[in-house]
Amino acid sequence: MKRLLSMVLSMVIIASCLTACEESSNNDTESSKTTKSISVIESSSTAEDSSSEKVTEATSEKTEEPTTTTEETESKADVETALPTIKEQVLWEVDGVKITATGISDNEIFGMGIDVVIENNSKKDVGISTNAVIVNGYMMSDLNSFQVTAGNKAKESIDLFAKELKSAGISHIGTIELYLHTFDPSSYDTLKESKCITIKTSDADKAETTSNIKGTTLYDKNNIKIIGQYVDENSFWGATALIYIENNTKKRITVSVDDNVAVNGIMVDGTCSQEVYPNRKSFTDISFLESELEEKGIKSIDTIELTFKIYDSETYDTIATSQKIKISAK
Repeated sequence: MKRLLSMVLSMVIIASCLTACEESSNNDTESSKTTKSISVIESSSTAEDSSSEKVTEATSEKTEEPTTTTEETESKADVETALPTIKEQVLWEVDGVKITATGISDNEIFGMGIDVVIENNSKKDVGISTNAVIVNGYMMSDLNSFQVTAGNKAKESIDLFAKELKSAGISHIGTIELYLHTFDPSSYDTLKESKCITIKTSDADKAETTSNIKGTTLYDKNNIKIIGQYVDENSFWGATALIYIENNTKKRITVSVDDNVAVNGIMVDGTCSQEVYPNRKSFTDISFLESELEEKGIKSIDTIELTFKIYDSETYDTIATSQKIKISAK
């Protein structure tokens, strides 16, 4: 059931991307909404993390680089990612199923894709999906799920979304890491999971190895860092706050926000749940639905009050709960 829900969500997000691509040019030129930099107004001193150590208070101090301005954000979004090449290679063989990468191609809708041939030489139908897609150390969307009937093969593409590559400032894809699993198409139960599969591209020597992350530090403890970058009031769903997450632990973690989120002092539903693998990074959004903002009379996001929850992705044990943070968007 979990896998079925994941596939349904994938279809919804892909449909949204299609619509967003069709409308993007109009949104860029006609919208009166703005992109706003994030800064911290205050943080509560009452909350503590799960280890009973007081969480380091979030302050209005910036990272070494200055806060991202609208112009800098737009410049970063204009990064063009070159199309690299890869050698044809077998990525994974398990239970009569062989997955071979044949190259990297352009996708006019989403961006790039890793072209794969999936051969099902078993006597059962099988599904293949991605648990994680990581490019140059950055987590990417893993909305890939394919099915191949017994005795047949399929030619598919594992998507690398252009928007996410640009958000991470990736102009040269050097290393791609994949975590795959097979599943039963009738029940969606997981059958086998792969270890990390690493693909080196022709741009491996050109790939960016350091991050130039601009913004305001919202959380920095337990070898986990969260940086607030900007609020976009013109996202597809309504409005989003872009955050950067850095996981320097040895665990897979998930960062989310609790239910007590307020915008301009009004309680709203803020959605965020991002998994980050050990020693990997991610850009993700805290999303606010346009319909709810309109219903509650919120025309502009000026302040956001929230609490981050960080937990172990495998055990679901809480690692930390941040202090309540109130940020300004200007």
